[in-house]
Amino acid sequence: MMTAKKGKEIERSFSVEGSPYIGIFAACTESLLLLPLSAPANLAVELGRALKVAVIKTYIADTSLIGCLVMGNSNGFVVSQYTQDSEIERIIELATEEGFEVNINRLPDSDRLSAAGNIILANDTVALVHPSFSEEAVEVVKDTLEVEVYKGKTILLPATVAIEATGHDSTVCVAHRLAYTCVSAVAITTQECSPCRCGCATDRLFWT
Repeated sequence: MMTAKKGKEIERSFSVEGSPYIGIFAACTESLLLLPLSAPANLAVELGRALKVAVIKTYIADTSLIGCLVMGNSNGFVVSQYTQDSEIERIIELATEEGFEVNINRLPDSDRLSAAGNIILANDTVALVHPSFSEEAVEVVKDTLEVEVYKGKTILLPATVAIEATGHDSTVCVAHRLAYTCVSAVAITTQECSPCRCGCATDRLFWT
């Protein structure tokens, strides 16, 4: 996290359960940030302030791996089918207290894939899902997030790629500056991306 001090930027680092990869443990939309109950209080406060969102601390499927098991946007959250009723009720209740209505739906019980955060990539316009998604799972994503849904041609984790908020032909800087992708809200096809805009070493990524 970057904060300003005497006109200069300083870097601050946080960890959750000893890991610096906080994205594994967090799921964030434009209004809400989900963090595990085990997250340090100062982390919750700092992230909430930096992202300008309300923070809800909970577990998903009785684990702290929220980032792996949840994918959300401004319209709702898709969660693992192993998410407990009490966990969903907690999120809805705390979100309501913060003044937000939240729509939460599980992936189908019959689906083999369960780590929603690892197999769904979404913004408020479009979602890219795992190629093995069932049609029922696709409908859950479509109805919950209120987006057009496309199946990817390759397995691609949201941990290593992101869609810009515009969702249209955008070059996107992603986690750890490892890859870049170009995603159209109309169609996701094999295409070459523009060079990196932030100057890191990675130039291009291809959909295969």
